[in-house]
Formats: sequence, structure tokens, C-alpha cells
Amino acid sequence: MRHTIVFILCFSFVQILWGQPKDIWIRFYDTATDLSGYKDLNGKIQIPAKYNNFTRADTFHNIIAVKEQMDSSNEEYYLLKDGRQVGQDSVFMFDFTYDCESEGKIIFNDKKKNRVGFFDKNGVVIIPAIYNAATPFCNGLAIALKNAKRSCWGENEDTLNCDHLGWKGGETVIINDKNEILVDSLKEYPTNINWYSLKINDPSPAP
Repeated sequence: MRHTIVFILCFSFVQILWGQPKDIWIRFYDTATDLSGYKDLNGKIQIPAKYNNFTRADTFHNIIAVKEQMDSSNEEYYLLKDGRQVGQDSVFMFDFTYDCESEGKIIFNDKKKNRVGFFDKNGVVIIPAIYNAATPFCNGLAIALKNAKRSCWGENEDTLNCDHLGWKGGETVIINDKNEILVDSLKEYPTNINWYSLKINDPSPAP
């Protein structure tokens, strides 16, 4: 029997203050080169400034998406703190912005399937690329879109010559980090959910 999920809707934002771990790295900007790198909390440079402005993660916890400035080209990939590069052909970008790690997960894009999924903090696929679009995780939950069709924003229906591609139709769902669908067939993108009010009812039938 499927669990029943109850969300308390509210119109206020809930802010949770987390203590900063000691091993995070902070992005710094080199004004001479217009490139960014990362320092630890003691100010020691861990990665020299070599990433261009598409690299926007201000804090480096475990995994970030970067675009590295090369001599004649740029390279996109996900970077781990031990220097490993993963997902070189799968970097996700929306509106000229890379996704950032959230709760140990980051969105990746399977460009052959035109679908998105999630890497875990080690760059391992934790949720396969089966969704048209998805939001970062918040309190163990994410909103995802599936079974939608490509559409061009505005009146232009030519998806091959479109400046702003989007998605039309499909099903909007809420998933957990095990890729279980907790809420299905949402009519529209919910904007007033309090993500920290999740309750899972006992699925056992009442006596």
C-alpha cells in the first residue's frame, strides 16, 4: 500500500540555519584574469583561479559543476575535491546557470536522451536521467517533470530555431532521494509548500 503524504501549505518562507562544516572551500575571484578558484577557510588556495564565470558555486562541499578556461577552448565537467572529473558530457545548465550541490546531490543532463537525473556527492548516479526537468533537493524532496514535450516559449512553435526552449504538458511529481514518487499529478508547480512539514502516515489499515 502506498504511503499517504500530507504537506502543510503556508505562505511564509522557512529558513533553516545550518552550521558551516570546516572542510568547505570558498570561491574567490581573480580580477586580473576574470577567473575563479577556491580557497579553504584558512585562506589557502586549494584550486587556482582557472574557471570562467559559468562556475557559480560559491561554496565547494563535495561536487561542483565547472567550466575550465583552456588555451583554445573550454571544458565542462563535475569536479570532486580529490581532483576527479566526472560527467564531462552531462553538465546541466538552465538559463546559463549550472546547478549546485544540494543535500549531497546535483542535477546532471543526459544529452542523448534529453533527460535529467541526479549524481550523489561522489559523482555516482543516484537517480537515473528519466525526467524532463527537476529542482534541487530540499529536505529530502524534489519536484520533477516527466512525459512532457519540448516547446518554445512564446508564440514560436519551431523548437529547432528557438532561443528559449521549455517543456509542455507532462506530469509534475514530488520524489524523494530513493526516486520514489510521493505525490503525483500535481496540476501546476507548487509555490507555497512548506518543505519542512512533511508527514508520512502509517500505511497499515486501521483496525
